[in-house]
Amino acid sequence: MQTAPPTSEPVELNLLREWREPVTTKRFARDLVGSLLVHAAILAFLLLVPNVTDYHPSPEILAEFRHPTILVLPPLAELTQKASNQGKVLKQLDLRSAVQAQPAQAPHVRQFTPPPGPPSRGPDPAALQTSIVDAPQIQTGPIAPPISGFGTATSGLSGTPAFPGPARPNPAAPKAPTTPKIPDPIRDALRGGGGGLMVGDTADDSPRVAGVAPSECNECSALQLLSDPRNVDFKPYLLQVLAKVKRNWLTVIPASARSGRRGIVVLKFAINKQGAVPNLEFASPTGTDLDRAAVAGISASVPFPPLPPEYGGDQIRLQMAFSYNLPTR
Repeated sequence: MQTAPPTSEPVELNLLREWREPVTTKRFARDLVGSLLVHAAILAFLLLVPNVTDYHPSPEILAEFRHPTILVLPPLAELTQKASNQGKVLKQLDLRSAVQAQPAQAPHVRQFTPPPGPPSRGPDPAALQTSIVDAPQIQTGPIAPPISGFGTATSGLSGTPAFPGPARPNPAAPKAPTTPKIPDPIRDALRGGGGGLMVGDTADDSPRVAGVAPSECNECSALQLLSDPRNVDFKPYLLQVLAKVKRNWLTVIPASARSGRRGIVVLKFAINKQGAVPNLEFASPTGTDLDRAAVAGISASVPFPPLPPEYGGDQIRLQMAFSYNLPTR
């Protein structure tokens, strides 16, 4: 039967010297004497070491500004001025003196000799002298009175009237007021209805809505008649319809349009004799909340005023454009 080898105990690492007991007087005296000798040797070395940083005072350099410093030219340098200056010495720098000291030289001009060519065929000088015409005599008398029909007086020449000057504009004449037209985006949107009567945001046809200040057409509208008017003046009636729809439309303008969203909505609808709206459809929608505001403007305006009594039809067809933040031209 085999027995397991005995396991060795782990060896502990001990770097300290063994403490020898007891501490005798002889051992203590020897350590004390050795420590005193080491300190005495170190002190003697520090006292007897030679001074290697000996300081030698340097001479003090002072700048003397009361006397000029004389510069000595090296002997190998070559002087640029051979002779002394014979002219008058000036304190200012004057370039004219250097120019006047030099003698002026006449410029060398080469005379041009034209090459020989064929004889000229010009007029005879004698003939030119005989053909001189006397200059006209100018009268020095009083200026003649203005001739009727001309804007200015006659000139000093005898019998020669002056030409009339350009007509000056009359500053007192008032300029004819220019009537702004319907914005082009609205006109383009309503062109599909043909050349029917149109009223909208112009200076003359725009309906004045109570409580709404005029603006630069941020919310514009226009109404067009699509039916045959049958010789009936529908303009007053269309202005009533436009004013009523616009008043209700401006109260439901969406927040997106207030923030700057642009677009134009065109609706087609009919009005019967009693002022009701039997049908309404989109002709040009935007697909946004701008469409709902346009429909709400018409729905809130029903019923409209009855049709003119002189109109013989049952209803009229209209189309209306609602413009949001579109620039005018």
